[in-house]
Amino acid sequence: MVPELTSKEFWKHQINLGLSRFFLLMVLHRAPRHAYAAVRELSTLTSGCCTPTLATVYPLLDEMEREGYLESRPDFTGARRRRVYRLTPRGEQAYRAAAQAWAEVVPLVQRALEGERETVEVKVDAGFAREVKG
Repeated sequence: MVPELTSKEFWKHQINLGLSRFFLLMVLHRAPRHAYAAVRELSTLTSGCCTPTLATVYPLLDEMEREGYLESRPDFTGARRRRVYRLTPRGEQAYRAAAQAWAEVVPLVQRALEGERETVEVKVDAGFAREVKG
């Protein structure tokens, strides 16, 4: 099935998929967290723009842990048993590499969009490009 490239939601989904690993690394760089707290922090950090679901986050956390970017430990705080994830030294290295790559790419995308003012008005707010209805 061919994706509907004219759908803004399709593109938002593609962006979200691409940013999920990066933002997980970012929030875990800031502090160890369990999955639900990481998703809440992602939602706050991105103003809801790039918030993966728990169904997306758990497989990513498992994959990143298997690959040595994260480690987890059980947490029995309260009535629930949760896993708290934190970056390993390899995960910190991955976060730095990802942050550097995004820092280089974002200005280029913004510059490219500057030439498209007739197509869509773009406002840069807190590091994210958003469509402005006007």
